[in-house]
Amino acid sequence: MKPIIDPVFIKKLLAPERVFVSDIPDKLSALEMLSISFMKVLPYTTTEELFADFKAREEEASSGIGHGIAIPHLRIPNLTESIGALIVNKHRVMFDSFDNEPVDIFFGLIGPQNPPEHHLAVLAQVAMFFSTPHVCEMLRQANTNAELFSIIENLQELNNEPQ
Repeated sequence: MKPIIDPVFIKKLLAPERVFVSDIPDKLSALEMLSISFMKVLPYTTTEELFADFKAREEEASSGIGHGIAIPHLRIPNLTESIGALIVNKHRVMFDSFDNEPVDIFFGLIGPQNPPEHHLAVLAQVAMFFSTPHVCEMLRQANTNAELFSIIENLQELNNEPQ
């Protein structure tokens, strides 16, 4: 069955200042970069707190979903809607994914603490979006942050692409 692609949903989670083409060396650097990227929209927490929370969450279970994709995610208080950050790395790094494959696409997701069902529904939609191979391949072609965000902005056209 063909995954449902909802580019509008993904675009609503992101902003240009939270979309990166990077060259991070490892899993912890990815979690740290995601933590830093959320600070402009989460002024009531610190980078260190977010980083510690992401690390703790990863110690419980890896957010690597396979095929080079990881979706580190948290629920935090005082947040009214989910927000995301995207890193496309120039090379793959080990991430303890269930398929043991390294990761080069990291989508950080932070959602409201309550209701937990909402966070799980958003997480499921993000995972479905990134399970679409041609979308991931397009993202991997970006060379700059601006180019990556432009791809995200123009995702509407992908609904008609073959799988």
